[in-house]
Amino acid sequence: MQPHTFYETKASQAQPTVTLGRIFTSNSVCFPIKNMLRVAHIGRRLGACTPESSIRMFRVGARQSASAASVESAVPPTKVLKTVPNDTDDFRLFMRTVPFPVSVITTIMESGCPIGITASSVSSLSMDPMTVTVGIHKGAKIFEHLRKSDAFVINILRDSQVHISNRFAKKFGSSEEQFKDLKFYLNQHGVPILESSVGSLECSVHSVLRVGDHNLVIAEVQHIHRTDDAEANVHRTLLYYDRGYHKLGDRMNPRGE
Repeated sequence: MQPHTFYETKASQAQPTVTLGRIFTSNSVCFPIKNMLRVAHIGRRLGACTPESSIRMFRVGARQSASAASVESAVPPTKVLKTVPNDTDDFRLFMRTVPFPVSVITTIMESGCPIGITASSVSSLSMDPMTVTVGIHKGAKIFEHLRKSDAFVINILRDSQVHISNRFAKKFGSSEEQFKDLKFYLNQHGVPILESSVGSLECSVHSVLRVGDHNLVIAEVQHIHRTDDAEANVHRTLLYYDRGYHKLGDRMNPRGE
C-alpha cells in the first residue's frame, strides 16, 4: 500500500474538515490529497459544512433499565491499542463495542402460521438494486421456513419495544406466543408486518451463503414502510450494545459535541 501524501491547510477561523469518514475542526489540519474529492462530495450531499450544520451523528445513550435515567457519556482517555490472540472470546469482546439496531425478522411457515426471530446482524449492502443482508444462526428454526417462503420482513424495533425483542429471542417460543396481542398486518405473501415498529422492509431472498455457524441471507428490498420524521424523533431505534439494550442519544453537531 502506497503512503498518502499529506498537505497542510490554514484557515482564518475553525472550519470542519472531513477525512476518512471522521468530522473534526481545527485551525491547522492535515489530510490526504486523495480525500479532497471525497470531502467535496460529502459537502455537496450535506450542504454547507459549518459548525452549525445539523449532521445525523448520534451518541449511544445509557443502557436501559427499570429506572431510565439520563446519563451523560464521558469520553474515556486515549489508550494504546494492543494486539490480542485471535480467538472467539477476544472477538466477542471486540464486537461488544459495536452498537447494532434491533430487528424482528418475520416470515411464514408452510402451515400458514407466522414465525419470527430477533436479529441484530442486519445491514444494507447495495443501493441499486436495494439489497440487504441478514445473519441467521444455522440452528434457528426460522431459516428453513424463510428459504421455502422466499419472502420475509425486517421490522426495526423502537426503543420502547424491549419486550418484543425478548419475546422473539426465545428459542422455543411458539407462533401463537410470539404474536399474541401484537398488532400486525399481512403483506401479499402472508408475512406479518409489525405496525408499531420504526419501519419495515419487505424482502425477497436473492441468495444464501453459509459462513461458519451462520447463514448470510442476501435479499432484495421490495417495499419500504417507515414512520414519518416527527414520530421517528419520538420513537427512536432500539440498539443492542455491550450485551444490553440502549436508547439512541442526542444528536451531535459536526464538532462532535
